[in-house]
Amino acid sequence: TGGQEVSAFRRELRNVRPPVKDDGGALAEALTSIDALTAKAIASIEAHTETARDKLAELNISVGTQRNRLKRLDVREREAKDMIARAAEDAKARLRDKR
Repeated sequence: TGGQEVSAFRRELRNVRPPVKDDGGALAEALTSIDALTAKAIASIEAHTETARDKLAELNISVGTQRNRLKRLDVREREAKDMIARAAEDAKARLRDKR
């Protein structure tokens, strides 16, 4: 859960370039772009997790097994969101440092 979304997010971050000139407006625009990409990636992770939960509910497995799988889904979702947040903060820091 989330691995593909994290990879796609990192690829999209590569397209966010620092401003060519020392322009505060361009920097703000780039930072806003990162925030938008972050929100999109997190929404994608949540949608993926919700789909997995729905599929899990349809399986004929014991309650204990289902509970364990739900816990794993939650952990992986949290990990993916944390990776997204770290990557976004790193990208923002790189943009600010290149000013």
